[in-house]
Amino acid sequence: MGLRNVVPVSGALSTSDMALLYNNYDAMIFPSRAEGWGLPLIEAIACGLPVISTYYSGHSEYLSAIDGQFVRLDHQLQPISCPEFLQHWKAGGQWAVASPDEIAKKLVFMKEHYNSFQQHAMTASQTIRDHFSWRHAAEQAVDSLQSLGFFQWQNIFGDQPANRAQSMVAS
Repeated sequence: MGLRNVVPVSGALSTSDMALLYNNYDAMIFPSRAEGWGLPLIEAIACGLPVISTYYSGHSEYLSAIDGQFVRLDHQLQPISCPEFLQHWKAGGQWAVASPDEIAKKLVFMKEHYNSFQQHAMTASQTIRDHFSWRHAAEQAVDSLQSLGFFQWQNIFGDQPANRAQSMVAS
C-alpha cells in the first residue's frame, strides 16, 4: 500500500516515551474496542497528532467535540468474548471491533489527505486543550460537588471562584 514506518505500540510506556511518540509520529491509530476515557488518544490529539479512531464508549465524549477533525473507523458491535476481561466484568456487553481491512483503508485515506488532517489536528488540539484540560476537569468536578451540597466555595477559597481549580489541582 506504500505505507512505511507503521509501528505498532502496545504495553505500558513511560511519560517521556509517550511524549517522544506524540512528537515524532505522523499519526495515531486507536482501534479501541471500548474505553473508560482513552488517555493516550486525548493526549495525542492535544499534542496535534492526526488520529484514526473508533467512535464508541468513553472516548466518544471528547471525540464528539472534534467530529470531522479525525478519521472514524467503521466497526461492528460484537459481544465481549475475552475471558480475561469477562473475569473482571461479569455483566458482559458489547464492544466495537474494526476489521484489519477497515484499519488499512483508513490509513490509506489519511495518507492521501494527510495535509488536510494535519490542519484538522491543530484545530482539534486547541479544542481539546480548551475544553478537556486537567484544569477544566477539576473545575467540573468541584462544580458538581458544590451543586450536590458537599461544600461552598467561600468556605474553602474565600469567595474567589477563579482560584478554585488551581487550588484544587495544587491540593
